[in-house]
Amino acid sequence: MNDRKIFPSVADAVKEAGANTSIIVVPGPAVKSAVFEAVEAGIKLIWIYTDGVPVHDAMYFINYARLNGTRIIGPNAVGVVSPGKASASELNEDTLPMKPGRIGIVSKSGSLSYEVIDILAEAKEGLSSVLCIGGDLVCERATATP
Repeated sequence: MNDRKIFPSVADAVKEAGANTSIIVVPGPAVKSAVFEAVEAGIKLIWIYTDGVPVHDAMYFINYARLNGTRIIGPNAVGVVSPGKASASELNEDTLPMKPGRIGIVSKSGSLSYEVIDILAEAKEGLSSVLCIGGDLVCERATATP
């Protein structure tokens, strides 16, 4: 039996479990509302897996998140993983040949990231982090400050 608790809201997850990351996997038109809930609950990192998010919604919630000190990965993003440390990603150390190392990857494409991970594994190279920022028309881009 799974012993993971399901919370009724993001605010409850932050309050009871100290959550600091939200993974959003809802239909495109519902992403804006989900982002607002997470930002208002105090989440500081949001990974949006959903693709096809309405452009106007993405522009609006990315700006809202920036103004509130929240980072967004996506929309239409595979996520971020640092092998052996942490993951908010579909990239999985159990199914991909990832080991800790010195090389970082930033990509818009999950598929190309998988290819590069395989090539580096064949070369016996490890990864510091892999960040897939998303392929939708409007995505948050990696910047030094939110």
